[in-house]
Amino acid sequence: MNLAATREALDRFVAELPAGLQADRLRRIADATRALVDQALAQPGAPSAWADHNLAVTIADGLSEPGTQAVAQTLFMGVRRRLTEALERDGDDLAAALALALGATGASDDARTAGDVTAVANALARPQVGPRLVAAAVELVVTAASADNDDVKAAALAAAGPVREAADRVASRLPDHPGAALDRVRLALLDARAGEGEARTAALGAVRGLLKDCDARFGETPAAREILSGVLSLEARSATPSSDIRRDALALLEADVRSHAAGPKRTSRLLRTIQRAGQLDQTTSTHIAELLGPIMDADDPRWFEARAVLYDASGDSGALLTLWQHTLEADPKSKHAAKGLAERLLANLRRGLAPPFESAVLERVLDALPPSAAARWSADDIDRALALVTETFGATRAFAFVTNKLLQARELRGRDAIWQRALALASELGDADDQVVDIARAAVKHRGLPEARLILARALIARHEHLDEADAALRPLLEKKGPHAAEAQALKGRMKDDPAFRRARYDTLLAYEHKLGVGTSKLFPLSVVFTTRSYALVELTEHPAPEGYEHRHLRTMVRGEDLPEGITPSDLEKGDIVHAPLRGQDADPSRDREGLRVYWIADRSQLRLDLDADAVAARWARDEAAFGVDSGQPVPIKVAWDKKKGRIIARLLKVGSGDEFRARPALNAERLPAGLEAERIGGRGRRLWGLVARTDDGTRPGQRTYAVVSDLTTVGPDGSSDDGPPDKGERQEKRGGRGKKGGGRPQETQGAEAQDAPATPSIAAAGAGLLWVTRNHFRGAEGSGIPQVMAELKRPAGIAWRPLVSLRIAFGKVFIGVAAVG
Repeated sequence: MNLAATREALDRFVAELPAGLQADRLRRIADATRALVDQALAQPGAPSAWADHNLAVTIADGLSEPGTQAVAQTLFMGVRRRLTEALERDGDDLAAALALALGATGASDDARTAGDVTAVANALARPQVGPRLVAAAVELVVTAASADNDDVKAAALAAAGPVREAADRVASRLPDHPGAALDRVRLALLDARAGEGEARTAALGAVRGLLKDCDARFGETPAAREILSGVLSLEARSATPSSDIRRDALALLEADVRSHAAGPKRTSRLLRTIQRAGQLDQTTSTHIAELLGPIMDADDPRWFEARAVLYDASGDSGALLTLWQHTLEADPKSKHAAKGLAERLLANLRRGLAPPFESAVLERVLDALPPSAAARWSADDIDRALALVTETFGATRAFAFVTNKLLQARELRGRDAIWQRALALASELGDADDQVVDIARAAVKHRGLPEARLILARALIARHEHLDEADAALRPLLEKKGPHAAEAQALKGRMKDDPAFRRARYDTLLAYEHKLGVGTSKLFPLSVVFTTRSYALVELTEHPAPEGYEHRHLRTMVRGEDLPEGITPSDLEKGDIVHAPLRGQDADPSRDREGLRVYWIADRSQLRLDLDADAVAARWARDEAAFGVDSGQPVPIKVAWDKKKGRIIARLLKVGSGDEFRARPALNAERLPAGLEAERIGGRGRRLWGLVARTDDGTRPGQRTYAVVSDLTTVGPDGSSDDGPPDKGERQEKRGGRGKKGGGRPQETQGAEAQDAPATPSIAAAGAGLLWVTRNHFRGAEGSGIPQVMAELKRPAGIAWRPLVSLRIAFGKVFIGVAAVG
């Protein structure tokens, strides 16, 4: 922080100081500090250590006096960064550490306090640390440990160790210093707060032991009584006998009254402790009221909470209700009074009674009620409260109550019903209201409700603004069915016709292209999505496409003429990578109403493929073997009739999986089984069996053709058939039967099969050996050979394939048959 800003902060501090001796002393210190600052400003580069020291002393002294605490806290908030920098430059000047400890205690919920706590803890390692700095550090750690900010709380817990070490050093150096002894007790109480169960009970016992020792050495002090009130508050939440808590709390109250130290804050805390322990009955409350009567001012708002606890315990509901109303009137931010009045209101509404107070009081309750108080309300209570607020003040006020109070409670934000009530109230306000957009956005963010998505989209479309956000809100609904999806489709249609929306999407795509380098010589890695005989669809998976694009990734086609010589689109597989430059152009509205830009390979000569001719040949050979091409064995073929083109379509399937071969074999209608007409097969097709062979001579790379080379049969080699769609019983049998193992087959059949199993492992080994010999030396000798002979007899002239009948195959059949028999 620069010195000029520090000088301005000091000027404001001096101007705001109140009258009085302490203020006059601070004014003189501040004047001296301003003089040192002016001297440093007049000499650029001159050290400012003395100015920083005086600044820290001014803040520390001001924060130590109640009359100047407020203006000193304001000065601290303005120069706290300079104090941190001064402590970093000169760690031995502990005045800055003291000012940081005192100032940060008053700003415990500020995120910057986490850094202040760490800086103060580091300063405590200096050997010259005294009791005043240690006391301020202890207060800072204790206060910060209860802060709402998680970072501040974590910093406080981390600093507890160094602070405890410093407190132990000071206490051992100054054994007769009562403040040093009580600092150790405060840290022990902090440990008790962090503990649970038996650990907390043991820690509280240790705190009581330390307090007893302090009382024996230094006598009873107000600071010790303050610590004891904290101990009692924790014991009321643990397993300590409630009668002991009542006894000690009453003794503490009586001691405060005798010493004229009874204040509203600690008195209320002790009353709550007795009440939490279940010991604040009518007799006890009457005794306490008599004890506090001389000092408890009925018109002082600070005593309202204590009086409310006593009225509640004595059962004087009328006086309690009046007190709450007076409290809220005197202090419109009183959470305690608002909570009590809200509970009384709900009690009346549950019984069907009128509110127990006027609408002006209800307005104050709605404003002051803490969200945590509403977090425990049931759904019916919320409905009753909202109905009353709507009837009394209108939908606008009810909507404000939902958004500003109910939805601020974490427990209620997790209920869809609360969001739906908020959205219902928002719909009454109209789409033009900014609050409607805000609540719809919040509902989409927290719960993703369909109603919220529709309300948000309607409002944004009506305004013709943020249409990209409206599009994102509708997108999840477009993939579903039902009334929400129908309305989303209608809104999407309205949005697409909006010129501003189309222009925004178009500009986004252009910016995306420019960022990626579309239209330049840059080569993009394009992943194959699927292939056809004439083209392959590829997409740029490295970069997600913008929201306005119709796919998740930018897509284009690689045509056959784009690929290197000898490679066709059919040679590619899903996942292959093509490297190529891209160019974009505007879509043709007559062909693509929704599309804005289409993309093409910019320069086919620059296209690179991570695949060569040998890899393609190996890939085809692998697939041919897997699908039984040229195997001499019948393979499953799905045959269908294409009505549009008026021709038969044959698809080669893999045995066992049903996967389709990527090239379709040619099929002559004469190959169909007798009585099966091509036109009557239908679009869904029939599964038949036959031989498939490669029919090209292999001299032209990339030109592979296949054909069905035998008459088709309706029965496969294993006796299976496809006479049409299976009936219900067959479908159940294929899925394993209904409640029977083995696909529902009779158990006696299963037993017979078990009896026919190989008797010894040697027979199984011999069979495996014959199978190996057949596949490696006599390929084509499998089966009876009848379909192969028929195919060779009907081989058309000019079509070449590997012979299906030969002397080698005939010899193999004889040899294998004799070996198998015996």
